[in-house]
Amino acid sequence: MTIGPLKTDVFARARDILSARLNEMDLEYRVDVDFRAIVHNIEASGKHVTEHFQLQHFEFNREDSFCLTLLHEGRPVVFYCSQVFDTGDMSFLEHHRNRLARFYRPYGEDLLDETWSCKPMEEIRGRVCYSGEALTAESFRSTGKSRRALALGAQISLFLSMMSWAPDWSVGLARDKHVRLGLGYIYGACRQYPLATIWHDPAPGRMQDDAFLVSSRADALYLAECVSRASRLAEASD
Repeated sequence: MTIGPLKTDVFARARDILSARLNEMDLEYRVDVDFRAIVHNIEASGKHVTEHFQLQHFEFNREDSFCLTLLHEGRPVVFYCSQVFDTGDMSFLEHHRNRLARFYRPYGEDLLDETWSCKPMEEIRGRVCYSGEALTAESFRSTGKSRRALALGAQISLFLSMMSWAPDWSVGLARDKHVRLGLGYIYGACRQYPLATIWHDPAPGRMQDDAFLVSSRADALYLAECVSRASRLAEASD
């Protein structure tokens, strides 16, 4: 599946603009695909890797996933991971529930309240990119750059995933209290829905405050066009 040269060019131009903004902050990015090394680097920085990117659950093959790593003075300071999959004849809601049941089966068989459904998840099916922040290093948070750097990195990751995989949807989960403080916008999510999941008894590390973040391919293209247009407007006003 491809998106064609014109749309690819729109995403590429937006990526280059955001990359230049990173450079102005003394940051650069690299694309990592060796998830054994990625997991090692994240855990060496002091954080447990989310189940969506644990090697025990998935065999990452260097083509279906990547981690956009932001570097400050040569040191990794932000890790933002993405993977693509196809829900087949299932809705994303079904696919998501099956994943959570597999991830957390050691803690019980009936953890999810399936009488509740996040309705937008029912509408999504097909080729999906799941993305999320794996880690922002604590030492980098104190620089005052981390929030803006994460926003630039997340949007670069979104545009790269669109160019690489042409998914129908880009999705993610985040704490609702963080989304209400603007995290969804930072992640480049055009649509945000609270209470993505209800648990009978939350598994370790889970809470009743997941928000569902989603952008369609058309949403992502619009965001890329906005980046380019805003850049031209800024240049014209200088």
